[in-house]
Amino acid sequence: MIAYIQEKVESGLYANANEVIKAALELLRERDMKVDSLKLELGRALEQLENSEYSTKSISAIAFEVLDQSQQS
Repeated sequence: MIAYIQEKVESGLYANANEVIKAALELLRERDMKVDSLKLELGRALEQLENSEYSTKSISAIAFEVLDQSQQS
């Protein structure tokens, strides 16, 4: 791991190891936020499924309906 950090600094993309670690932690934070968001959406979807709140339409049919509605607006 240390060698990888040194490689990044030597590449000139980062001034020092702290910048590499800061960038890595920011990416980790962003990924964690995406995972949390996906978990929330999955929970909502499962709840809708349990309550029989879903469509039997294909994704293509739904997409065409959305496009048609947006063109009418």
